[in-house]
This record gives sequence, C-alpha cells and structure tokens, in this order.
Amino acid sequence: MPIYRYSTDKIEPLTPTSFQSAGVRERDDLQRLLRDRIKIVSPDTLIISEEFGDWEDSRRRIDLLGVHSSGDLVIIELKRTDDGGHMELQALRYAAMVSAMTFERAVEVYHSYLQSRGMGDTDAEAQLRAHMENEDDNAEETFGNDSQVVMVSADFSRELTTTVLWLCDRGLNLRCVRIKPYDENGALLLEIEQVIPLPEAEEYQVSLRRKETEKRSGKSDKQQRNYRFWQLLKQRADQKSDLLQSRKPGVKPSLGVSSRFGGCKLNYVIQIEGPQLHLWIDSGSGSDDNNRAIFNRLFEHKDKIEAACGQALVWDLKDDRRATVIKWIIDANGINSPESEWPSIADQMVDAMVRFERALEPYF
Repeated sequence: MPIYRYSTDKIEPLTPTSFQSAGVRERDDLQRLLRDRIKIVSPDTLIISEEFGDWEDSRRRIDLLGVHSSGDLVIIELKRTDDGGHMELQALRYAAMVSAMTFERAVEVYHSYLQSRGMGDTDAEAQLRAHMENEDDNAEETFGNDSQVVMVSADFSRELTTTVLWLCDRGLNLRCVRIKPYDENGALLLEIEQVIPLPEAEEYQVSLRRKETEKRSGKSDKQQRNYRFWQLLKQRADQKSDLLQSRKPGVKPSLGVSSRFGGCKLNYVIQIEGPQLHLWIDSGSGSDDNNRAIFNRLFEHKDKIEAACGQALVWDLKDDRRATVIKWIIDANGINSPESEWPSIADQMVDAMVRFERALEPYF
C-alpha cells in the first residue's frame, strides 16, 4: 500500500525505492541503526549480541540476538531485499542453536557485547535482570523458556509468508516486519509495519503459544499457579487503584506496577516464604550515581516513609550492583499456601502497595 504526501491542493504518492538504490547496506547501515532502536521492530527487547556465532562447526551468525522482557530469547534477522530470501529457514536454525543458552551464558555474551561497544563498565547481569523485571534470584528459571524470531525485510515473498503462517499455526513465535523505503526529494523515509501476525490477531496467537509452552514446559504448574495468583490480585487491585490497569498477569513471580516515579519500578513479588513489595531504582545504563542519589534522597526521609507505611522497610544499597531497591516485607503466607488463602494475601498486598506509593510520592 503506497504512502501519500498531503498538501492543501493535492494528494500524491511518494516514490518507492529500494535499499540497494539508496545505497543502504545491510550490516553497516540497517543493522547498525536498528540495534539502538530495536523497539521499532521488536518492542520490549534488549540486544545482548551482534553477529552472534558462538557454536562449533558453523560460520553462521545471528544478526542481532536479544532478550525479551518475558525472558524469551529473540533472534532478529535482517534483509534489505524485496523478498526476504530464505530467512525463515535461517532464523529457525539459529533459534534451535541458541535454545540451550542459560542465563549465566547470556550474561557473559551481553558483557562481551557491552565491552565491544565501549560500555564494559556496565553491570551486564544487573541490567539484564532489570530488563526482565526480575531483580530477585529466579531469573535463571524464567530465562530462555521459549524463543521469538523476528524477520525484518523490505518485503517478503509469498513462499516465505506461507511458510511463516504455517509455522505460527503450529505454535512457533515468528514475526515478519516490513521496512519499505520511500524517496522524498532525496531523503529516505521508512514505512515500518508488522505484517505477520496481524497486530489485531497477535494477542490471540500469543495465548495459543502460551498454552503450547505450558504443555511442553516441566515448570508449567508453577507458571500457571503464578498466573492464577496475579489474575486474582489484578482483579482486586483494579477495584482500589489504577496502578495495574495497563498491566497483564504473567507467569513470573513478580508483577510490575505502572510506576509514576521516573527511573523507578514498583513490583509486587510473591515468593514461597511470603509476599513483598519492591521499589526498584534503576535509570538504565551508566545510572549508578543517579540511582544512589534517588536512594539517598529517599533514605533521608526514612522515618517519615516508614511511618506512612506503618512498618519498617528493607533499604538495600549494594556497592557491587548498579540498581538499588527498597523492600516492604509483608507478614503473610507465600505462594504455596492453599488457594483459599489467596484472596486475603492479595488484599494485603494491594492495600500495602497503595500505602507504599503514597508514602513515596512526596519525595519524587
């Protein structure tokens, strides 16, 4: 579908072009620019490697390797052609090759990538945990349970799209994102559109894939239990505040809140030993000093904040970690308690979160 230029006296189509004609190279231009704006083609993704090829007996390399906030590995393949070539077969091969990657190995890969880009001082593990909204010790459990494949090309052949649709119907998580270039008086404009799956059908397909994943996963009982608890908590939370209105229940032991505090995340956390609330302070790469400044400003008002909460908090400032955290330990049973107790636990957590946010708000 062409893009049109609108003016007061006429509507006329822009001139389509190709990346080759525009002199755009695949790796040195398109890949280089997309790696720092990856949300354009793959939202909620952190790039941990470029040209990744850490396996024996193969010269093949993944253009961009990322981690989704859910913990899924994300394989991103780029082509500047108008048909996508055979990138679906290539990407599937790569997904199989990295499927055994552990969280510890991902940290090593990410650290090497940061070093290659002159950011070796960044705490790779802390940043990866923060991206996964998983500051606790269970990132190893939620990492790499599934993979996502994102194919980016100027266009896709009918052969490729037919194959991708067939694979999607069988539970694989594949996406095709079209980046079509247009010439606007010498300037290059890009039309970026996800063509598979259609955005309006993606949520439905995600739910189908989740069911398939739960069938395959040996940890499905635990994940389903977490999901049921967060579903219950969200229902009760929405009656008292808007903090979770934009959030969806997940399968992880933590559920992020729509925090109004810049550079900080509020999290509900449910563990075997009991529930907690966390204010996770992390403004991103290179933010160590800023994180500590926020923490110290809040700590200056520790007595007032704890008085508003009605109990003492855990003030966790560690020199070897970029992020800092303030924890509210709730006196209640943990996630392994009978489900008949869950409504009471959820109500305690929701009431505490409302007080927690109100207690912190004056100091932001």
